[in-house]
Amino acid sequence: MKKLFSILLLTLLASACFSTILINANALNSASLSNSSSKIVGPQSIIVILVKFRDLENVKTREEIKNLVFNQLNEYFKEVSYGNISLIGDVTPVWYTLKSVKYYGSGKEKPEALVLDAVKAADKDVDFRNYQYIMIVHAGDNQDRSGNPDDITSFSSKGYKYPITTMEGRLSFGILCLAELDPIGPYAHYLARAFGLPRLYNVAKVSSGSYDDYVGEWDLMAHGLWANNGSTPVHPSVWSKLQLGWMPKNKIVEVKNETENIFKLSPHEKLSSINFHAIKIPLTNKTYYLIEARAKIGFDKYLPEEGILIFYVDESKSDGKGIIKVVDAHPETSTLNDAAFKPGEFYQASKLIIDVLSYSNFTYTIKIDKSGKSIYANLTINAKYPNATIKIDDKTFLSNEKGLINVTLKIGNHTIEAPKEIYLTSSIKAVFIGWSDGDKNNPKTFYLNENINLTILYKMQYFLKVESPQIVFNPSGWYDENSKVQISINPIVEYENGTRILFMHWIGSINSSETSIEVLMDSPKIIKAGWKTQKKLFFTIEGLLNGTKIELIINNKIYNYTVPFIHSEWFDENSIVEFDVSPKIFFEGLNLYEFKFWKSNIKGNVSSPLKIEEADFIIGVYKRNEASLEAKFPEINLGNPLKFSLSSSKTFSINSLYEIFLYPFKLSRLTAGFTAKNLLFNFNLANLISTIIFNFLIGLIYFMPITFLTLYLIKKKTRKTLNFKYTALIIIGILTLASIISFMHLTFLGLILASIASIAISTLILPIAILNRK
Repeated sequence: MKKLFSILLLTLLASACFSTILINANALNSASLSNSSSKIVGPQSIIVILVKFRDLENVKTREEIKNLVFNQLNEYFKEVSYGNISLIGDVTPVWYTLKSVKYYGSGKEKPEALVLDAVKAADKDVDFRNYQYIMIVHAGDNQDRSGNPDDITSFSSKGYKYPITTMEGRLSFGILCLAELDPIGPYAHYLARAFGLPRLYNVAKVSSGSYDDYVGEWDLMAHGLWANNGSTPVHPSVWSKLQLGWMPKNKIVEVKNETENIFKLSPHEKLSSINFHAIKIPLTNKTYYLIEARAKIGFDKYLPEEGILIFYVDESKSDGKGIIKVVDAHPETSTLNDAAFKPGEFYQASKLIIDVLSYSNFTYTIKIDKSGKSIYANLTINAKYPNATIKIDDKTFLSNEKGLINVTLKIGNHTIEAPKEIYLTSSIKAVFIGWSDGDKNNPKTFYLNENINLTILYKMQYFLKVESPQIVFNPSGWYDENSKVQISINPIVEYENGTRILFMHWIGSINSSETSIEVLMDSPKIIKAGWKTQKKLFFTIEGLLNGTKIELIINNKIYNYTVPFIHSEWFDENSIVEFDVSPKIFFEGLNLYEFKFWKSNIKGNVSSPLKIEEADFIIGVYKRNEASLEAKFPEINLGNPLKFSLSSSKTFSINSLYEIFLYPFKLSRLTAGFTAKNLLFNFNLANLISTIIFNFLIGLIYFMPITFLTLYLIKKKTRKTLNFKYTALIIIGILTLASIISFMHLTFLGLILASIASIAISTLILPIAILNRK
């Protein structure tokens, strides 16, 4: 866009400044091109004046500028003029220093002052009688390239009849001014302006920042000077070459009759010895069509395309007002870069048909038909949606903002293909169902013999997205508008790892707690199933005898079981479960079983309450209550077994009271065990002594208080001395017999008799002995 704007400013200055400032500038105002340009042939002599400024030095050398003008620029004009012209001349020996660059630029251009000051500075070194053109090359950049308002805008005169007073007298020149940093493109453009060529771009549009819609990239005098960033400007069009007398007249054919004509046309980058280079089709005295061929060769290497260009010429127009306009082969696009016609394409205007038949061996075959007979018909396709891609005879067309495509086709058979699906959004699409003529084939073949309108029929589909990995059959997908979709879901999904999920509800486009729902597809839908996760816990008891009845309490709910059992239950993930067992103590004959702790297969010992994070097996552990050196409750001081301490608490559970009651029993077992461990040198003796001690202590602690109280009351009431002499002798005899039997290895019977005797001694004999004491 900066380049386009640059062209505008440069040429505006040329036409505005020189037409008002320089002498005889009114000659520019002629509207006729034939009056503003003439044949340019032979050597064109140029003096290049190098200038710098007080505040800006040059960066390029004299030799670099000389090479640009008399080598590169000269080669360009030799090629595009077919050798008709060459550039000769010289460059001033030094860079002359002028006033500050701001003086000549700074947003208030002074082209007259710059030209006069440059000529004055060089006058002593230059004989201006030897030159036709004065090219001023100044230090720095072109304002329209740099954007710096202090820089100078490049400019040129139109033609070469502008008088300037020099030391050699008053002489006429073509004038142009360029920046040292300009590429070859602007040099060629402004020198061609000095030759007499007009601006061919749309000055009004370019001045407003829009794209040129007259010629675009197809001519040096339009935007073609900037091809390859200005380093490889394109050829002038045939029309421009005709204005300067470079295109031979015998290479132009004019169509005058009203019949059908076939012509061979070669690209005009190089002259052909056998084919034409342009076809002229007159319309009025001032208007006509001019047809040319272009190829990407030579300086046309950076053309946007190759093919046939059709220009509409109106010589009544003035500079920059549309003297020539490219006929766009593809008006559906916003650029002229694809304006060239290819084989198989044609242009029709009223009775005129220009048909590009073929291309071979650098030659196009063109048919010009002015007879007016109809060989083409218009096809209008309603695709219903903008930017829809339609193929007609394997060529791609895009529908406009209204969804329409208008094409002109030859009468005959044609193939058309519509998009099978058009995605309007990621969740809405149109699906092809047929054509308005009833045909459902896609692509379809039809015979075109008249103008027809054809509509593509589509049905709407919406996307249903169901988010739930646990659904048996996921119905996510595309559905016709207003269709109904049945969705069912299994409310419980159980896995093998003790995990399950429970369906809760549907959320999103539909809110429902039903496991089966019906969805009306009147728009895109997103439905998500809500689930909650549960973990399975197993409970059991170990350490109790089979057949023991027990209560398992889980979250205040009581379950009655008989050992052995396994209780299983589901709990919400991350919830809290409370559990307990009752009773904690069992008597089984002479054995006592008490609850000790809960343990987990995963976490080890656990306690209630417990956070549920994974499936687990919880086991309540009972143990048969035995005295041991490792007993924790009550605390036992082995140094003084008769002393013990109880941790006081505000309340005692049944189990705590029982532990207190059980302490003498534990103490007796502990004492007996301690004795047995010290007599292990004789197993039978250890068994006997430990049994006697244990049972003696049991009788002494548990039974003797009762018998003592009973005997005391009897003695007090009868006031007689208790006589249990024979009883004592019997007990002593039993104890002796037990000892003998024990040592005779009748272990169990001996131990039983020893137990009875030991209990009798502590329970009866001791109380009697105490009560009989005087």
